[in-house]
Order: sequence, then C-alpha cells, then structure tokens
Amino acid sequence: MGLVTLLFLGGSWLLARRGLQFSAEAVGGLGLVFVGLDVYAFAQLSEISDATWLLTAAATAVAGVMMLAAGLAARIRIWGGGALLALSTVPAMLGYAIGDGFAAAVGHIAAAFIAAWLIELLPRLARA
Repeated sequence: MGLVTLLFLGGSWLLARRGLQFSAEAVGGLGLVFVGLDVYAFAQLSEISDATWLLTAAATAVAGVMMLAAGLAARIRIWGGGALLALSTVPAMLGYAIGDGFAAAVGHIAAAFIAAWLIELLPRLARA
C-alpha cells in the first residue's frame, strides 16, 4: 500500500513541477486517500481498541505534519487542506483513546479549538 501512496504523491509532485497544477491537485487528492488508508492499516496493528485510537491519532498527526510541510514546499493546496483537516481531528481521537465519555467530549471540544486556530493560521501558511 505504501508504494502506491508514494507513486501517487510523487506523481503529483512531478505534475506540479511541470506546471500542471490542476492535474497535480487531482492526483494529489488520490494520494491523500492512500495516505488515509496507510494510517488505517497502521492503526490496525493494535488488538486493543483504546490503543488503536492512540495509534490512529499518532499516525494521523505524523502524516498531517508531513503532508502540510510537503504541501507548502510543493505548493499543492489539497495536501495542505487535507493535512489541516487531519491535524484538527487528532484531539478527538486522543479523547477516544482514553475511553471515557467525558474525555471524548473534551477531545471534540479541543478539536474545535484546534480547527479554529488552524483556520486563523491558514493565511500565514499560504504566504509561507
């Protein structure tokens, strides 16, 4: 699965370098789908449901940071947008990992605050 992900992401990067931005965005979107599938496959390594949420949160955070950096470097907008969406969901996943209803609610509230902060940060990221 990881090889297919790298092929789509690499193809998107090459299309963007050639000036084919629309095609790069389309292929980059498919690459993000495969990144999500890779995160899901990584999360299934755990047999305990709470640990699965913890692994999912960690993998999502790592993939989100990497895709945000790659999106800013390659100027592929869908990578940046997908990364911001992924990063904003990490607190909710951590709330699920605790396994308590209150923790899940706090995780959702934290996700809303993180999403609002990322929206505030977005214009500065676009100029970077």
